Amino acid sequence: MAKIVDQKLTWTGYGFPPPMEHGTWESFCRLRIYAQDGNPVMVMVVSAIEDRETYPNGTGTSITDSAENLVRIVTKQFMINPHQFIWLEHYPQAAGKEGFARVAFEHNPGALDGMTFRHPRWTQISRDEAIRLAGDDELCISAAQYPQNAPQIAHSASAVYDSTHKAVLLNIATAEGELITVLLEEPRLLRDSLENALSEQRRARKNEQ
Repeated sequence: MAKIVDQKLTWTGYGFPPPMEHGTWESFCRLRIYAQDGNPVMVMVVSAIEDRETYPNGTGTSITDSAENLVRIVTKQFMINPHQFIWLEHYPQAAGKEGFARVAFEHNPGALDGMTFRHPRWTQISRDEAIRLAGDDELCISAAQYPQNAPQIAHSASAVYDSTHKAVLLNIATAEGELITVLLEEPRLLRDSLENALSEQRRARKNEQ
């Protein structure tokens, strides 16, 4: 596995932000995404950030309470096949007790409210199992020690739609120069997202001329 994304993820959560009035709450966590050459299944790890000195008001809604929303945001933002990923929650030692959970979701792409992932099911797993799934020996480094504005690891990426096999061939170049190729099957949503992104790019370039 190679780490292709490592960044702070920000989203709008809900809860009781100071001064304890119910409403929206800027929330954030650490996000890491791992991919393996030739393997379409990506591993996504969301880690709670526990650092009261830097964030005296906390870090917003928890990654557990926001599970359905977070997986929707991440799969859409990074164009990940909703049927080919592993989702892990990580609470580092700074949170009081280190813990990992593998989370499974029901996928409903036609949800009228936009919540395409529902009914999360948590399975507690060991540190060794989490490291094995992500293939990262440094997975358990405290998120509290993590830089606030860390860069993404992926240097560049390109995707080609293979109409013969009805799949997307995703090529990712890491900052270290490693090339990862992933074949994503049943990529209708990915293909549509790519086509929309390309159309927006073309319009932007046309407007600049």
